[in-house]
Order: sequence, then structure tokens, then C-alpha cells
Amino acid sequence: MSNDINYHDILAEIAAFFRRRTDVALVFVFGSAASRTMTEGSDIDVAILFELPSGFFKVDALKDELSSMLKREVDMVDLNTTGPVLKMQVLKKGVMVFAKDKRIYNRFFVDTVNQYDDLKQTRKDCERNILKGRIYA
Repeated sequence: MSNDINYHDILAEIAAFFRRRTDVALVFVFGSAASRTMTEGSDIDVAILFELPSGFFKVDALKDELSSMLKREVDMVDLNTTGPVLKMQVLKKGVMVFAKDKRIYNRFFVDTVNQYDDLKQTRKDCERNILKGRIYA
């Protein structure tokens, strides 16, 4: 762990970068940057919710632009297409650095919790059936 890393400045730079964009609704930082365990070689994990579904090329271009600006490798996740497990991890352990509108965050939060709960119930039923020896029940 490095004491030289100024987390506040990194998060502020990321927030400023996305504040200029009209197509981004929410931005979270997660992983070692959120838990304050980054080292000089750590990348920065960023999760983005777009106003409208984007695409791989847009995410990749943003990732490259942000990496260049921060002079550090960035991993970027598109929350519009990510599954409920990663979304829930971002909500639980991430730091929100930008929200265009509190209502968008609230809707994302409720949708993610509901999707995660549905997945947990489905997995629970599948696991119960596997334990009973019935895979397709």
C-alpha cells in the first residue's frame, strides 16, 4: 500500500472527466481505488451507467481516454450490460463519483437489488434441486 497515492484527487479527476459528458448517468470507482489499497502499479476499476445503451467501442474509447488522462491503466465496466452480481458488488463496495440525477441512482439501486434477489432465489432453487439429484426439476 502506498501513502503517496492521493485518492481524493484521483476520484475528483474521474468525476470531472465524466461530468463533461452528456451520455453518462452514473459513475462508480470500485476495487483497490475504492478500498484505498492501490499500489503504484494498480489499475483503476470504473463502472459506468450510460443514459442509453452504448457499445463496446464507446466503452473502450472512454477507457483509453481516461487511462491517458490519469496516466494509469483503467478497467471499465458498462453497468448497462453487466450482470447483477457485479452490479451488486459495485453498489456494496464501490464509491459513486458522479450521478447526473439522484433519481437515476435510486432506480439503478432498486433495479440491481431486485435483479440480485431474483438471481439468488433462482440459484437457491437450482441448488436445492441439484442436492435432491434433480437437475431439470
